[in-house]
Amino acid sequence: MKRIKKLRYRLKSGLNEWFEMSLPIRIGVNGLLVLIIAMIAFNFISPLLFTVKTGEPSTLDDELSQWYATHLNKGNGDSQRLDNASLLLGENTITYFKFNPNTATDEDFQKLGFTKRQIAAIRKYLNKAGSYKTKQDFFKMYFMDDERISTLHSYVDLPETLYEHNTRSNDQFASSTLPPTEQTLEKKKFDYSNIVVEINSADTTELKKIRGIGSFTAKNIIRFRENLGGFTSVDQLGEVYPFTKEKLDSLRHHFIVDTGLMKKININEAGVEQLARHPYLTSAQAKSLIAYRNMHGAFSKVEDIRKSALIDENTFEKVKHYLRVE
Repeated sequence: MKRIKKLRYRLKSGLNEWFEMSLPIRIGVNGLLVLIIAMIAFNFISPLLFTVKTGEPSTLDDELSQWYATHLNKGNGDSQRLDNASLLLGENTITYFKFNPNTATDEDFQKLGFTKRQIAAIRKYLNKAGSYKTKQDFFKMYFMDDERISTLHSYVDLPETLYEHNTRSNDQFASSTLPPTEQTLEKKKFDYSNIVVEINSADTTELKKIRGIGSFTAKNIIRFRENLGGFTSVDQLGEVYPFTKEKLDSLRHHFIVDTGLMKKININEAGVEQLARHPYLTSAQAKSLIAYRNMHGAFSKVEDIRKSALIDENTFEKVKHYLRVE
C-alpha cells in the first residue's frame, strides 16, 4: 500500500509540475509533438500522393543523359566530355580483342573503350617514339589506371620486357628458315621462368614473373628502389628484405641494371629532409652536409662531401652514385 501511495504521489506531483509550466512553454512543447506526429504521418502517406509523371527522368541514368544532352552539346571543346559521358552511360559497348597498339586503328581503340583524347595521346607517342616495344611502355600512358591495365594486359600483343622482345625477334628470324613443325618446337622452347628483368624500370607484375618473388618481395624492391633513386648493381637487392645471400645468388641471373634510369640528388639544392630520406645517409650526416655547404659555399664536385666530418669512406662509396653537383 505504501508503494502505491508513493506512486500516486509522484504522478500527482508530475501533473502539478506540468500544469504549473508557463503557457508559452506548454504551447512550444505541444507544437513540437504535433510536428513530430505530422512528419511521421507524411512519411507513410507521401508514396500514395506523389507519382512520377510520364516522360520525366525516373532513374539516375535518365537524369545524367538529359544533363549531358543539354549541357555538353555546345561547341567542339566539349567533344572529349561527350566521349566520357557516353562511356559512363553505357552508350558505347566496349569489346575486348587481341591488338597491337603500334598497328591498331582509331576504330580499334574506340571499340576497346579509349576516348578520342586518349587515342590522340597514343598517336602523339607513336609519332615521337616510333613504337611501343613492350607492354610496360604502353601501360605507362597517363590514362592507364590499375583496373584498365589488369583488364587489357592479356589482350596487348606486345612482349613483357625488352629481353622477351629481343628473344621474340631472334626466334622469328631463325624460324623463317625452318619448316612449320620445327617452328612450332622453337616457339615452345621459350621459358618464362628464365625471364630477365631490368630492375630500375620493372613493376611488381614483371618482378613476380620470376619464380621465388611474390607480391611482398616485389613491393619491397620497388619501395627500396624509389628511396634509393635506382639500383647501381644487382648486389643491392641483398639489402631488400627478405632477400638473403643464398636467395640473391640463385636469382641473380634474372636481373639486369640500367644505371641510366637512376635519379640523383643535387647536393647544392637539397635540404636536410631530402638527404636524410636516402637509405645511405643518416639524419646527422644530412645535417653535417648542409652545415658544411652553408659554411664553405656550394660543393664543386661530389667528392667534396668527404670534407664533412661525419661522411666516412664507406658512406661516401655507397652514396656517391646518387649525388650530383650543379
